[in-house]
Amino acid sequence: VIASPHANWLGKNIGELPADASLALQQLHTLRNGTLEITLDNEKWLSRVYTTKEGWNLIMSQSKDELFEENEELTLLIFILGGGILTLMVAVAYVLSRSIADPVGVLARAASEVATGNLNAIPETGKGFSAELGVLHNSLKSMVSKLGGLILHAEEKVLEAENALDQAKKSAL
Repeated sequence: VIASPHANWLGKNIGELPADASLALQQLHTLRNGTLEITLDNEKWLSRVYTTKEGWNLIMSQSKDELFEENEELTLLIFILGGGILTLMVAVAYVLSRSIADPVGVLARAASEVATGNLNAIPETGKGFSAELGVLHNSLKSMVSKLGGLILHAEEKVLEAENALDQAKKSAL
């Protein structure tokens, strides 16, 4: 209980408070512990009451306009920072996805070319083939190189077989 007329509440001595202040004080005294919205001179205030073991009421009050003005500024700052962070994350994700998707696309097109018979379709290094994509690129180059060697070997064997067949035909005559 505030016992002194010189006590200060809302920046004023108790005797200087507007008429609706006594009603607000009664409500706050009745509440004893908790938060209450009060109206003083047509201005909304949030007041927090805490009653000590000795029976003293500690009252803290702040204008809702002041309180929410600070919150609005903080909320705006959070949205601006969040938007900036989101933009940065999208940009990083785009760059990362392009650094993976572009080389994979090059290798996929080259593999399709190899499938149609173009054994020179696998590009040289230096086109973003690093880390695992570099390993895949080198493996494809090695595979196509070996495939080319096998095709040459098979063509040589076909020529040998044709020559042997021609010789067999000549011997049979």
